[in-house]
Amino acid sequence: MKKSGWIWIAVGIGALAFIATEGGNVVSNIVSSAYSAVINAFALAIQQAEGWAPGSWSYVTNNPGNITDMGQPGQVGTKTNPSSGITFPVFDTYQDGFDALCWKLNRAFNGLSSVYTPGMSISQFFAAYSGDQNEANNVASILGVDPNTTLAQLQANFDSGNSGVLS
Repeated sequence: MKKSGWIWIAVGIGALAFIATEGGNVVSNIVSSAYSAVINAFALAIQQAEGWAPGSWSYVTNNPGNITDMGQPGQVGTKTNPSSGITFPVFDTYQDGFDALCWKLNRAFNGLSSVYTPGMSISQFFAAYSGDQNEANNVASILGVDPNTTLAQLQANFDSGNSGVLS
């Protein structure tokens, strides 16, 4: 069995690079410089909770968050998952799909979404995002926080330099 994980590397004062590993091998350098550390960390946690790995649905569609929002930059088509019947956008590159996920999260964290608000807990966010409480619990665990932590609390904690783990 191959072990997957994340390596967080300090790149400079206040900067982190996120690198995905599969079986000890680096499979992608995944960070979107257009978005804050909390957005990137939340996106990476979603990607991990969604099961992104070679051969997975999110991997095949270059859609690491399994988002269903259509019309994002880099979208080159759609594909319906035969097991769920849900149609997902297919992105040209992994980075395009990751950026689309970050765009969606940025809107949620900054109060620009009509669905998500900064006052939502991680549990409430996932009730709307996927309807899957297990995913909420997994993402919270990856981030080192309680599922009742709000997006605003998580943002404030990252802004204070605590890397997401609430004390």
